[in-house]
Amino acid sequence: TAYEIRNCDWSSDVCSSDLGTLNANIGGSGSTLTVIEADDLTIGAGDVRTNNGLITITTQTGGNLVRTGNISAGTANVILNLAGGTSGNGLVTANQVALTSVGSASLNTTVNSVVASVTGSSQPLAIYQIGRDLTVTSSNVRTNNGALTLDVAAPNNLTVLGNVTAGNATVTLNAGGAVNVSTGQIVANTLNVTAGRTSTLNTVVGTLNANITGPGSTLNVTEADNLTIGSGNVRTNNGDITLTTRGGGSLLRNGSINAGAANVTLNIAGGTNGSGVVSANQVALTTGTASTINTAVTSVVANVASGTLTISDADGIAIGSGGGRTLNADISIIAAGGSIDGAGAIAAGTANVALTNTNGSISLANAGNQVNANRLNLSATATSAVNTNVATLSASIGGSNQGLTVGQTTALALGNVSSNNGTLTFNVPGGLSGAGFVNAGTAGIVAGKPDASELFVRITTADKESRMPADGEPFTADEQALVRQWIADEIGRAHV
Repeated sequence: TAYEIRNCDWSSDVCSSDLGTLNANIGGSGSTLTVIEADDLTIGAGDVRTNNGLITITTQTGGNLVRTGNISAGTANVILNLAGGTSGNGLVTANQVALTSVGSASLNTTVNSVVASVTGSSQPLAIYQIGRDLTVTSSNVRTNNGALTLDVAAPNNLTVLGNVTAGNATVTLNAGGAVNVSTGQIVANTLNVTAGRTSTLNTVVGTLNANITGPGSTLNVTEADNLTIGSGNVRTNNGDITLTTRGGGSLLRNGSINAGAANVTLNIAGGTNGSGVVSANQVALTTGTASTINTAVTSVVANVASGTLTISDADGIAIGSGGGRTLNADISIIAAGGSIDGAGAIAAGTANVALTNTNGSISLANAGNQVNANRLNLSATATSAVNTNVATLSASIGGSNQGLTVGQTTALALGNVSSNNGTLTFNVPGGLSGAGFVNAGTAGIVAGKPDASELFVRITTADKESRMPADGEPFTADEQALVRQWIADEIGRAHV
């Protein structure tokens, strides 16, 4: 049941056998070993080795290869042609290992490169590499819809020059160093990646989960069509993340995208949606179709070529210098605190913009015409200011005594504009119009004290620059008296 070759010094050894266990040592430099086994074969504790010569092991009749011992070809290659599969703890050491198996295969390797094909339907393949970088050559690594794992121990890297293909199964790539798939592709239903350093992925996958653990290390993913962020998320340790889809592909965020204090760039040929949150310093979003994004970022830049844009942030958000733009489609920006601010312009063309802060302010008055649209609908709880280029404005400031300042050089039509006893200021040289109701509560009024009330001072002053109304005839003496009495009696509401 055991066949052993020791200290052979032949230029070529061919062993054709029907054995249980094989131990072999071919001592001649560069001498090769070829083994053809009729069925199952076990590599014994004495190992199978050459002195830098090619090793070829073939099993027939469904035979499996169990590696209790090691297979070592030094700087030469190892070829495993297996009618069954392979398993065991024995290490394969070579320049390259080329594996063909019908059944499931698991290899422990110290090689420079790997070629592998598992042909049995749904049979898995796992390669665990130690001590060296590992390269998948242009000859590829593949399964027939079986799970595929390539694992490279730290600190080494995994480079894919060919394709890694698992059909409708899952590919898992782990590297203590980097995972670089820049010329080849990963083809699978799901791709799971863990790497210690900056990594690049070209993919044809349905779902991606990725974790880049090295501080500041980046992740760049290019997907051939649609991509889903899985529940395992995509994250770095404060390194930039760039996700690109091609071929009209959309991005569905079932999981989150988290770059910590770094930036996220999403270049999406289609659109993006989903419940997953994008967390980063800044997110830069470019999409081809309508998009909805949930963020936890400091700032955002967004450009949608065709369709609407909705951005929802858990706190405040700044519009970056690249702005937020659509091509005549609605834009909605929602914050749940802090401020919606920044230096960037928001432009919806002939469509509408909605700005909502459910627990904070809106401050977009850093430049003229910072909000450009047909209509602006604004809602905030704290004092806000906007410079606009819109046809119509509707606004509500819900916080007590919180006001709103609006600047626009051209004519502005007002819908309903209100505050909760906060001052409403309109700097609109082009003039105001509209059928909306404008209500400032008691803003500008000190109850019972007309002469201390801004409203009364403004309607009675002789200074044309500050007098209300800015256009048209001033209040008559009788009208002024009615307002004085109204304030003095502490009744009514002030209507701007």
